[in-house]
Amino acid sequence: MTPLPESEFLFVCAEIAAAFVGFASVVAILGQRRGRDDVSVDAFRLRIMLEAGLITVFAALLPVVLHQGGFGESTWRVSGGLTALIGIPMLANAARRFRRAKTTPESRMAGALVGGLLFLASMVLLLAAIGVPADPVTSYFVALYIYLATAAIGLYRVVTSLLATVPR
Repeated sequence: MTPLPESEFLFVCAEIAAAFVGFASVVAILGQRRGRDDVSVDAFRLRIMLEAGLITVFAALLPVVLHQGGFGESTWRVSGGLTALIGIPMLANAARRFRRAKTTPESRMAGALVGGLLFLASMVLLLAAIGVPADPVTSYFVALYIYLATAAIGLYRVVTSLLATVPR
């Protein structure tokens, strides 16, 4: 069986996402001090970053596995549908956790951005799974970039909170 032409890009995407997840673990261990924001908000951000990074790793490797399994032309549509089935519950859980966190107006705006990105990624994947647009590969890559961006935003927000000085 011929290798999937896009596999090199997918592997690089998985490596980047795995680096985010690994760095998140280091931040969690080193960041055991109180940050600028409420602990529940920082925990929410870290969890979003981990989830977005892990779903990116899964989504980047899934088409390669399906292609090797003989899915052929339907590889991208099946990958989009399966990844959306993971992303939609992730979005619902994130929204539920965010509503319980003690947020500031700035955190609510950033949370709305992240929620919107997670929703957009799921919709792009669902549409690709049902054949809209006709080229599911581009849609799939767009969704991967959205998940990576979400992980990067989570990382940025956690690190800036932990590095900020806390008023006494």
